[in-house]
Amino acid sequence: RWIFQELQELWRVAFRFKGKDTPQSYVRDLSGMLHYLPFQDVLAGPYILDEYRPDLIQDLLGYLRPENVRVAVVAKHFTGQTDSVEKWYGTLYKLDRIPEAVMKVWQEPGVNKNLKLPPRNEFIPSNFDQCPREPEGEQLPVMIKNTEGARVWFVQDHTYNLPKAVLHFEFKSPVAYQDPHHTNMTHMFVRLFTDALNEYTYAAMQAGLSYSLDNTIYGIVLSIRGYNDKQHVLLSKIMDKMTNFVVDQQRFDILKEAYVRGLKNFTAEPPHQHAVYYTYMLLAQKVWSHSEMLQATEELTKERVQEMIPKLLSRMHIECLMHGNLTRQRALDLVSIVEGSLQASVGTKPLLPSELVGHREHQLLERGEYIYEQVNQVHHTSSIQTYFQCGPLETRANMLVELLCQLITEPCYNILRTQEQLGYLVASGPRRSNGVQGIRIIVQSDRPPLFLDSRIEAFLVYIEEYIQNMSDEEFGFNKTALAARRLEKPKKLSQLANRYWMEILSQQYSFDRDAIEVASLEELTNADLLTFFKEHIAAGAPFRKKLSVHIKCSGQGDTTDDTSPTNGPMWIKNVTEFKRSLGLYPLPKACINVQPPQSGAKSKL
Repeated sequence: RWIFQELQELWRVAFRFKGKDTPQSYVRDLSGMLHYLPFQDVLAGPYILDEYRPDLIQDLLGYLRPENVRVAVVAKHFTGQTDSVEKWYGTLYKLDRIPEAVMKVWQEPGVNKNLKLPPRNEFIPSNFDQCPREPEGEQLPVMIKNTEGARVWFVQDHTYNLPKAVLHFEFKSPVAYQDPHHTNMTHMFVRLFTDALNEYTYAAMQAGLSYSLDNTIYGIVLSIRGYNDKQHVLLSKIMDKMTNFVVDQQRFDILKEAYVRGLKNFTAEPPHQHAVYYTYMLLAQKVWSHSEMLQATEELTKERVQEMIPKLLSRMHIECLMHGNLTRQRALDLVSIVEGSLQASVGTKPLLPSELVGHREHQLLERGEYIYEQVNQVHHTSSIQTYFQCGPLETRANMLVELLCQLITEPCYNILRTQEQLGYLVASGPRRSNGVQGIRIIVQSDRPPLFLDSRIEAFLVYIEEYIQNMSDEEFGFNKTALAARRLEKPKKLSQLANRYWMEILSQQYSFDRDAIEVASLEELTNADLLTFFKEHIAAGAPFRKKLSVHIKCSGQGDTTDDTSPTNGPMWIKNVTEFKRSLGLYPLPKACINVQPPQSGAKSKL
């Protein structure tokens, strides 16, 4: 009965503090419930457990017997053993009865000590009070701690007024992306660690607490979301497990096999994803290719991952965001859990300031036009991503890029997809990476990439004329639509926290970016946009920097040549040499000074 009471309380709390959904999701979910519940019960019905019926539980358990089971097995080694073909997709299959000998073993299983009732859920919240209001009452994140080892951003929730908080931690370590081998080991550590945490995280999820752990090019990012009352319990368990983690050989073998299979399956991904990937590989200052990562998996062993973990944790910088139903002191206490755990286990030391500098983006030459071509041996369609590099992130330039993307979205889809029927997948929009931005157009088609390239150029000729002839009313409508989208209030606390977190990860810290950039947007004119287009996008533009990534299907012939940028497009033959020939953009300046005090403030790290 106590399990029923736990579930009853969990669903009651979930309904009481349910966050807002988008109107579309809300209507869809409610209309779906009308199939199963009376109209008056569709709001609360899915959350109500009002009757404890052990007799129904017993009836259900009575059906969980071997003679009622149906087993589906999918495996390559069944090739040649099937006798039927599925009607719609032509899948080969065979239906058979479970052998009597197997059924007899299943019907007399004995007792399995691993099957037992779960313990009481220690993550169920009990305190839903709003925390005391901070006297400063800041509406944007403020830095409440800044030392050599840790930087803490804090903002108390004054909008959603829910007993919830979002905690983001970035553990920055140069070891994580040092080379393909260490990148693989960091990935495996995160996957193994996440897998081992299931004993805690399922109960936490049931109690309205979720977490995520991901490896990045800078280290590891940990996020915890949900009711703030028991977040410290989950955080303590995660850090204790992380700093005392022991790799299990069996789980390592299983997860490594899945990881290697994922790297090998990159060749089977859709062509447009290949185009996106190769664009990143060509422009990013530091990136390991899938082939380099796959080759390095030959050195990937359980023992090496185990040896790497203390090296990963021994030197790092922690930057975090504490947002929600928290006080400053509570936020600092949560950070102390992390710092104290790392210090006690491996004596973590801070990184040097030079090790905190972000990666940069390669700068294409003005009037440069580059083509990089790859063949996809799996799919029968081609793809192209054409990217026009427009320069560093800056308030006015950001709005010109977004406004131009706002204007071309509908005609791009209408002309390239609907009218010219180039392919089902047609998309356009801004591309931003490492503090640099531009405009990209993606098409996946059965037509050759060079033909797609020519149609994109023809589309841009139309767009220039479209902007020239645009009425003030239409231009104002697009500005208003973009401003409304940028200023739209996030529906959930986690969405607003993610906006702030992106500013922190980018090291720009422009927490009121939307208001600042929309104010700049209001000052833009049609003439400003046309000038920007003629300078950066139009054929022959003085500051035009164009990179096209062509993904051909295997049936299309070779189209590359060795022409130079002055006579036509330059075909990129060697990625390393291409990147060596280019300079790097500077990183955008931070909007807030985040250098630790010169007095040498220390953290626990």
